[in-house]
Amino acid sequence: MARRGEALSRFVRVPVEAIQDWPRADLLTYTALAATWGKAITIKEIRKLARIRNKDLLHSLKKLALRSEVERVRYPGDGGRIRYQVTPPLGRWARVPVTVLQDQGLSKTDVLVYIALASYASRWKKVAWPTGETLAGRAGVSVRTVYGSLAKLQRHHITYLYSENGRRRYVLLEKPKLKRVHVVTRRESELISGYRAAMRGEPPPAIPELYVDTILEEEIDTDVG
Repeated sequence: MARRGEALSRFVRVPVEAIQDWPRADLLTYTALAATWGKAITIKEIRKLARIRNKDLLHSLKKLALRSEVERVRYPGDGGRIRYQVTPPLGRWARVPVTVLQDQGLSKTDVLVYIALASYASRWKKVAWPTGETLAGRAGVSVRTVYGSLAKLQRHHITYLYSENGRRRYVLLEKPKLKRVHVVTRRESELISGYRAAMRGEPPPAIPELYVDTILEEEIDTDVG
């Protein structure tokens, strides 16, 4: 178990049953707690990772505790502070990097889409190929919203591959693909094409390699320990 001051876990194990059946607020609350397991943090810090309102967070914590998914504990010498500890999943689970939860450029819907995508991925190969409609059903959002979120996730957390029959495969990256932008030479039409595709409910187009080379140059170390 992690101690105070130690880095967060690199990955969160989210029960597939929770992704399929739980309310979205409960799923986000559980995921945020699993990322900070054993670390004394405040409700405000949990809410920042879960991206939900304080009222919804407290309600979810209460429901999760009643279902024995979350336990409230106090440790001697900790000033009487309450820690929330999740119950490790017993069945199938999806592997979600903590960096996805920490990415402030993502909304709670983007996180839900990533969690839904991770539930279809092989645990060790980290490759999934669900359709947009399948992801929409599991994430509880529209197909148009799914493709909009995938366009945002593509920048840092996933890449695309195509199988022989043309079906798109999603590769879940071990750590975010963050880079500093030095030179921007893409045409406006290329810059907004992904957003237009999302509005039409279509998969975002691949970024041409020519533009990737001119825009993205210096990699940023994103190891979270």
